[in-house]
Amino acid sequence: MRIARSSLKWRIKGRVVSEPTLDQLHALQRGDFAMVVPPPSKADQFGVFFGGRPLFFPFVPNSITNAAHALAQLELKLPVEAGKRRSTPLFVSDDAFTPLAASLADRLLAGLLSAVLPPPERVKFSWHSFRIGLACALLAKGAPPELIQAMCRWKSTQSLIIYARLNPETYGSWVMKAHTATVSSIQTANLPAFDDAACAAILAQLADSEGN
Repeated sequence: MRIARSSLKWRIKGRVVSEPTLDQLHALQRGDFAMVVPPPSKADQFGVFFGGRPLFFPFVPNSITNAAHALAQLELKLPVEAGKRRSTPLFVSDDAFTPLAASLADRLLAGLLSAVLPPPERVKFSWHSFRIGLACALLAKGAPPELIQAMCRWKSTQSLIIYARLNPETYGSWVMKAHTATVSSIQTANLPAFDDAACAAILAQLADSEGN
């Protein structure tokens, strides 16, 4: 019921790899994907609707904001031996594989928001805001509503139909399109312009301070 290292698989040269070797991880290149199968959620408590449908993140080498690259670095820095991926949490807070607690994730987000927003504005955002932001970015790039519902994993008949047809290349291309979208809808007009490198640096600093 919790996301584990076994929830992360890789699509390397068109082949799904459940337990990648260090050599395979070092050799990842454009065209490869990180595949994440999230555990059941509040909207799908038994995995009936989205169970087994992975998220596909295209690998972009040396990109500090690329999810697949970050997951590959996690695999390389904290390798897990075969047979223990299911019992090892995917997101950890230290090299002892301590699960990343929701309270720590909230403190990291609060620290990031405090660097770019005044106090009255910070309360408007939560981790759920990123899903809403993805929906707005996809809409800005011309994605049809049913595709947005599918990628954001909002339960509906239409989203399930289109989700079943999304191959890794299509899914990944929309992820990359969303990353480059300029969003100006009224719901997100108060989002500050924020450089990717600066964002990553602040998160790294916050993580280091939490560790110390």
